[in-house]
Amino acid sequence: MPPGHETEAVRGENPRAHVLRQARAKALGAELGKASGIVLGGDTVVSLEGRILGKPGDAREAEAMLEELMGRTHEVWSGLALVRSEGGRLLEGSLRSGASCSRVRFGHIPGASLRDYLAGDEWRDKAGAYGIQGWAGGFADLVEGSLDNVIGLPMELFARLLEEVLGAPGE
Repeated sequence: MPPGHETEAVRGENPRAHVLRQARAKALGAELGKASGIVLGGDTVVSLEGRILGKPGDAREAEAMLEELMGRTHEVWSGLALVRSEGGRLLEGSLRSGASCSRVRFGHIPGASLRDYLAGDEWRDKAGAYGIQGWAGGFADLVEGSLDNVIGLPMELFARLLEEVLGAPGE
């Protein structure tokens, strides 16, 4: 289901609070129709020294983000929210959410490699202008945390939240 709209970070909002707010809004804003089941909302951002780097709007923004990340360690935050739906109605008390953080170190990217990357589409729709599971995996190293989190779906967190939501009221 389409997640609805995303909002910008609220002034002074930390990355953890941002991804939790976004994930909850996506899960609660899903167009359910008459569906029953579990709805997952998620959001991932890159944070450099507490500043959120979202998805670049164009290749210039992508280049600026990648240049800023080079030679530095940054955080990747993912927020997940799960709710249960029955007949298109969200079950009261079923919302469960959490956040996961990983640290990634970005190496130096040679100019020709960066130009080739920006000429393609892989940077589009990616927080921080990269996906570690693709091209950037050659330049980015997981320092701490879960690789699943950096990719955008922290499975350990998902499993815990799923267990919680299955035990929520309405079962």
